[in-house]
Amino acid sequence: MVISSSVISADDKPTLHRLLADIRRFLAERLCLTLKEEATLLAPVTEGIPFLGFSIYPGLVRLNRRTRQRFCRKALALERHHARGLVDHATLSATAASLYAHVAHADSYRLRRRVAGINMIDG
Repeated sequence: MVISSSVISADDKPTLHRLLADIRRFLAERLCLTLKEEATLLAPVTEGIPFLGFSIYPGLVRLNRRTRQRFCRKALALERHHARGLVDHATLSATAASLYAHVAHADSYRLRRRVAGINMIDG
């Protein structure tokens, strides 16, 4: 059985530790499950919550480094393949739309413009 990621918030750390102990006890006694230690994180939201290649902060969503690098690498490879004639225009459009839509969930406007090759004027 796999339980997906969950986020629990509280106003203070002792409450979080108490909740975590209660959750561990419930999982062990009722479901015979345990939490993976390396996947259990108690941290202030100001440090960001890692989730599916993004870091989520209050009022801000950023791409993590690995996702950002993967996006750049795939977008540039796609462009090179199209230039060499290995990818037709329909495939280029569909694949690029998918790549850009994924990273658009983050605050990545400047990255998307830079990778797309659009010159920007900082203002």
